[in-house]
Amino acid sequence: MKPSPTATDSRKRSTLSFPGAGRVKLDDELVELSPLDAVRVSPGVARSFEAGPDGLEVLIFGPHVDGDGETVADFWDSVP
Repeated sequence: MKPSPTATDSRKRSTLSFPGAGRVKLDDELVELSPLDAVRVSPGVARSFEAGPDGLEVLIFGPHVDGDGETVADFWDSVP
């Protein structure tokens, strides 16, 4: 089961991966993640994370903006 993806409009977010591995889907781009990988997510980019078999821990940071985010339906459907 993949978590619900989200998109934000007004602020960029940064993500740092820790133990484990997995992948992140950024709009239509799929990126493999390894420990200590850093990902910058631009405003308006939908993203969702998927853990590998050993799990995935991530730290996501950026400013909080009330109401800045939405769930994107069927986001992973285009991934093989």
